[in-house]
Order: sequence, then C-alpha cells, then structure tokens
Amino acid sequence: QQQKLPNILLQARIQRSLQQPNKAIDLLDQGLAIDPNNADLTLDKARIIGIDLEEIPRALDLMQPALIEHTDHRELQAFQIRLLLIESPDQVPNLVESAINESNEDPQLIYYYSLLLLENELLDPAERWIDRLIAMDPENSDIYLYKGAIEQQRGNTEAALNAYGKVKSGDNLLNAFARTLELIDPATSSSELEVRLTTLIKQDPERIEPLTRIAAEWLLDQQRNQEAIDLIDEQLKIVPQANSLIYAKAIAFEPIDPEQMLINLELALSLDEENPSLKNALGYSMLLYSDDFERAFNLIKEAYQSTPDDPAVIDSMGWAFYLSNNYQEALIYIEQAFKAFPDPEVAKHYIQVLAKLERIDEAKTLLDTLLQDHPENRHTLEAEQWLNSL
Repeated sequence: QQQKLPNILLQARIQRSLQQPNKAIDLLDQGLAIDPNNADLTLDKARIIGIDLEEIPRALDLMQPALIEHTDHRELQAFQIRLLLIESPDQVPNLVESAINESNEDPQLIYYYSLLLLENELLDPAERWIDRLIAMDPENSDIYLYKGAIEQQRGNTEAALNAYGKVKSGDNLLNAFARTLELIDPATSSSELEVRLTTLIKQDPERIEPLTRIAAEWLLDQQRNQEAIDLIDEQLKIVPQANSLIYAKAIAFEPIDPEQMLINLELALSLDEENPSLKNALGYSMLLYSDDFERAFNLIKEAYQSTPDDPAVIDSMGWAFYLSNNYQEALIYIEQAFKAFPDPEVAKHYIQVLAKLERIDEAKTLLDTLLQDHPENRHTLEAEQWLNSL
C-alpha cells in the first residue's frame, strides 16, 4: 500500500494544476487513509485547502497531527507559519524560534525566516534573526541590506543609511544604493551623488553600468536631465561602449534635445545591430522625431519579427499604422499591447486610435480610468488635452 503513495501524490498534483482541487483532495484522502499523518500528503492537502479554497483555519487544523508526528519537517513547519501570518501573526515569532532551534540554527533557515518576518512587517523578530546572521558571519555584508530595510520601515533614516552603506558588492549593493537614494535629500548635488557612485564602483567595478543607471534615474525623476547626462558621460569615459549607458543617455536627452536622443540610439544600435529592443527604441523615436518614416517602420517591423510578444514593440507597430492613417490596423496592435501592458503611454495611443475610429465614449471611459490611476503622468495629461481638443 505504501508504494502507491508517490503515484497518488503525483496524480493529486496534476489535478491541482488542472484547477480541480476537489479531485486532488479525494486522491490525497486515499493516500491519507493508507498513511494518516503522511507529511507530504498532508502538506499538499493543506496547500489546496489553505491557498486554493482559502479555508485557513481548516488547513491549520488538518496539519496539527502531522506536525506533532514530524517535528523536523521544515516544509510543513514553514507552511504552517505562512498560514499563521495571515490568521494569527502573534503566534509566528515563537514558532519561528522553535523551527530555528530545531535546525541547530541553520543559517539558510534563519535567512528564510528573517526575510519572511520582514516581508510581513514583524520587524522586531526579523531584526533579532538578522542580527544573529551578522554575528554568525560578520564578513557577509549582504545581510546589512535587510538591517537597513528594517530601519527604513521604522523611519530611522540615519540608521538605515548606515546599514545600506555597509553593503559592499553584488546585487544587494544595487538594491542598497537604490534605497539610499530614496532616503537622501532630493536637493543633493550631482557632484555629491557622483562621489557616492564612484565609491560604490570602486567596491564593485563589475557593476558600473547598473550603479550608474540607478544614479541617473534618480536625477531623471527630478527632471535633472542634463546632470544625468553629465554623470553618464563621466562613466562612459571608463566604459565607452557600455550600451546600457548609451541608451540611458539617449532617454535622458529626449525632453531637452531629441536629435541627440536619436544620435545616441543610433550609436547604441551600431554596437549591437541585432538587438530588437534597440531597433524598436530607435524606430519608435524616429516616428516621433524624424521624417524618415520608412526606415523607422522597417526597424520596428524587424523588431516585431524577432519579438512578436513584446508589448512595447506591438505598440510601436500600432503607432506606425496610426501615423499612416490605417486606424483599423493600428487598433489591432495597440489593443493587444494594452491588454499585455496597460501603461499610460500605451493607454494614450489606445485612446487616440479609438477616437479616430469614432468610438468616443470608449475613449472617454479609458481616459477616466487613466486619470484615476495615473493623474500626474505626462501621457495621461497629453491624452486628456488631445481628447478635449477634438
């Protein structure tokens, strides 16, 4: 009979993947009739009941006998704790402590539960285990990212900045830098920002491009475009063919010098001639800022042939048809792009093509939604002005 259990478990998982939870439960019950407190069968049944059917108390009750019998089953313990975070979070810190102690303070388990507690805003117990990880491995600077996140959530800006400053390398360095920029004075000068950036690049030279993009985006968010361009130019002296920085520089140029935007997009594409994203970016920008419609459309079509599911490329195809007054064809592409990625710029295009097809009520309804969801966005305001001018 025990030999049947793996097959029963597999069949139940198939039924769950087919969105047949009751059939999956029936199969799991057959297995539990053979082995009443089987940990894997119990866990799968609890997941269906707790997640799919949203019956958390029932799922928790179901798990109790198996948890008593299998005190060292980490997945079972972890799922109980996840459910209790929803149902009864006050119980979670003690259960986390028990699970960690039973594991002899396994660092991976401490790390998992620390982030789970942090994610659910249980800051004091999260900090306790973060501090334990730091004590266990003082040379691992990555963990200071989470120490900083705890202080940031508490509103302790200086403590958060101090913790983020201790992250030395890797992806967590990028995250720490981005979070640091959330906390510093928006009026911080570009020279001071460049000093921060240079320090981080010395710590992790391989991440010069993403670190520079993070700094440039911070400046762009404040509409300090020329400062962003100057900052990028300084790093391009070190990595002159860094395509991501050339592209970022092109984007920074758009509102102040579209011709320079096109020049930099041309340069980026010359360094990576088969890149569909760059073809689309240059093609779409040429639709907006040049008279060479034929080349622009050809670039977009080439991008579409390579990445037909990319919403940005699909939207560009639609906009090219819109500009050639082929509104029915434009609608096909822009509607598809909007369903995949309903951002304000795509929504603006959707509003415009609907209006050209004399579907004014639909265009107004979409604009109302856009004004509600993105009231300050540039594309929202442009769509409103355009529609009101008809």
